Amino acid sequence: MLDVTIKGEDGTIREVGQIRAGHVFGEMSLLTGAPRGATVTPAVDTLVAEITKEDIEPLFRDHPELIEDIGAMLAERQSETSARLQRAAVKIKTDESGALVDRIRNFFRL
Repeated sequence: MLDVTIKGEDGTIREVGQIRAGHVFGEMSLLTGAPRGATVTPAVDTLVAEITKEDIEPLFRDHPELIEDIGAMLAERQSETSARLQRAAVKIKTDESGALVDRIRNFFRL
C-alpha cells in the first residue's frame, strides 16, 4: 500500500489516493519526461520495481504502434485522476490523448 499526496497551493499536504499491490505509478514522467505531480510514499514495507526510459525505449522503437495505445490509456487515467482530484479540491492540468501521444513521441525522439 502506497499513499499518494499532493502539496496544495497553500502549502498543505493532501492525501489524494492510495496505490495497491500490482498497480503502477510515475508513468507520466516515464513516458513524457514531465515532472512528477504527486508524492508516493509506502504505508507498509514495500518492494518497488523501477522501469527506466532506457528500459522501455527499445520496445517503442520496435513497436511504435504501442505509443497510440499507451497515449489513449494515459489520457483516460489522467481524466480519472483529474475527476478524483476535483473531488478533493485539487486542480491539475490534463491533456488529450493526441497531445500525450505527441509528448511520448517527442520524449523518445520517435
